[in-house]
Amino acid sequence: MAAGGAAPLGIGDAYERLRGAGLDYGPAFRGLAAAWRRGDELFAEVALPEERRPDAASYGVHPALLDAALHVAALAALDAAGPGEARLPFAWNGVRLHASGATRLRVRVVTSGPDALSLRADDPAGGPVVEIGSLRLRPVTADRVRAGRAPGRDSLFRPGWIPLPVSPAAPPRPAEEVTTLDLTAGFGADPVRGAHEAAREALAAVKEWLAADRPETARLLVLTRNAVSVSGEAPDPASAVVWGLVRSAQTERPGRILLADLDTDPGAEGPCPTRSRRRSRPGSPSSRCGRAWPSRRGSNGTPGPPRRRTPVAGTRTAPC
Repeated sequence: MAAGGAAPLGIGDAYERLRGAGLDYGPAFRGLAAAWRRGDELFAEVALPEERRPDAASYGVHPALLDAALHVAALAALDAAGPGEARLPFAWNGVRLHASGATRLRVRVVTSGPDALSLRADDPAGGPVVEIGSLRLRPVTADRVRAGRAPGRDSLFRPGWIPLPVSPAAPPRPAEEVTTLDLTAGFGADPVRGAHEAAREALAAVKEWLAADRPETARLLVLTRNAVSVSGEAPDPASAVVWGLVRSAQTERPGRILLADLDTDPGAEGPCPTRSRRRSRPGSPSSRCGRAWPSRRGSNGTPGPPRRRTPVAGTRTAPC
């Protein structure tokens, strides 16, 4: 692929050098096969490992392949960086995807100083796959990268649900104001129209509640039905939209918004309190209808212990 006048770059120790700068790539991401340089231009050939290629059709561009397309720039940046320092992608602009399912790319990178670049990647036949109009980079030291790797950080996390024994709901504190937004009635049979309607209604209600003059102890309890899957059941798309929207709102206003999802069988609920007890720690249930299933973040599908700095998604209730 080398362009005229481009000099080959040695890549035999590429990933050892990147590792020394704090960028430790696993086997799936070591896709840099060849590299060249011509002034401010960098050229590379990258490919997915054989065992990862069947996954390529599931993506616009496979994350490992796109990451590998940037490795030639990461290597070049090491030459201008201080010891143990690398540059990481920070601000992406003008990204265009032209084709999906690629397993190999021919990459051209044009650098604009040490902290900016543009990129074009084609398939082996010359067809465009992806373009990045501009990518800003930020320097980071190896010590800072390693310090950010908490135990379990490299694991694949997914939500898990742990049943809690039924116990009486704690009454709200005297000074606590709790408003219930009940969205359990559903949004019709059309899932697309229902999802749009659910998003509009939930967003308007949450914004109105947050905009009102309320004490800091006030809480909004949002009730949904069948928005999440606890034991393999299919969730309701419209309610799932509400769940995701409210979880985002929770991160912006920690502790102010509570979220609970009810089971689909009305007879399984029994009397459902419309108030929630104030949570003093992540994982405390926000509703006491039927059986409570608080969300936990777990590795590879295994529920793990709650983390104090992780926003609580909410509570799912299901029949006993």
